[in-house]
Amino acid sequence: MASPDAKQSSCDHRRSHQARWRREMNRDPVQSSNISSVGYDDASQTLEIEFNKGGIYQYFDVPIAEYNELMRAESVGTYFSANIRTSYRYARL
Repeated sequence: MASPDAKQSSCDHRRSHQARWRREMNRDPVQSSNISSVGYDDASQTLEIEFNKGGIYQYFDVPIAEYNELMRAESVGTYFSANIRTSYRYARL
């Protein structure tokens, strides 16, 4: 079993990694009643979503095709809910 210090170190590493992506991620505004902006990083296949209520989440291992479909969707929020929200690992920033 990992010590509390090891767990904290792992948690700190995750936060550090997430904070690094957050600073580098550019998001584009979208028209949606639920989502404010969307960003994508090709190198890490990370999708970043900013919600209108203020939360920012990163979704991991999202293929570029999925991001492109999201951005082309008639309803970004509906596409996100149906195809991304529960399909990929994520972390709240």
